[in-house]
Amino acid sequence: MKKAALIPLLVFLLLAGCRSSQPVVQQFYLLELEGSYQWPEGVASIEQVCEVAEVRIAPAYATHQIAIREESHQIRYFTFNEWAERPGQRLGRMIVDFLEEHSVFGDVIYGRSAITPSYIIETDIDYIEVDAREASFRARIGGELRLVSTSGGRQVVLSHRIERYEELPGKNLNDFASSVSRMFSEELYGFTAELIQMAGGI
Repeated sequence: MKKAALIPLLVFLLLAGCRSSQPVVQQFYLLELEGSYQWPEGVASIEQVCEVAEVRIAPAYATHQIAIREESHQIRYFTFNEWAERPGQRLGRMIVDFLEEHSVFGDVIYGRSAITPSYIIETDIDYIEVDAREASFRARIGGELRLVSTSGGRQVVLSHRIERYEELPGKNLNDFASSVSRMFSEELYGFTAELIQMAGGI
């Protein structure tokens, strides 16, 4: 009787062990433009060519790996969660899409081109990470957007600093990617709005 009762228990344990050894599914996350941005009526394009330079991103954040900061000087990387596209490449594409969607310049170039631009947009990203310090879970992005004039030598005519974070109560990486996308989109809009305001003087 006791032997007969042991057989179903052994079968159950065997099946449970098989179920727990199933492979972990890799998850990928994408940065995308988020939000709706309206320009004031009557705002004209800057009828010049603008080049969007390759985004320079700190090496610790430049790969497909998503960084999580756990101490003031310590980060690690998620094992089964990655960026679908390297952040530098994706942010550069977002800038181009934003400028083209809102017709900010007469023409926008990205990558190699025979055209000599009147302006260059340079982007530096110092960090793009999940901040898990102090028992919180926040999305963080920091860096700088610059507009460089190429006429009469190289000169920075506009600099816009990015220092943003947002709490993520759900501790969800999809929310993290959405939050970073939204924060960068908002900063890009702010930078472009400043650019348009000063357009009459550049």
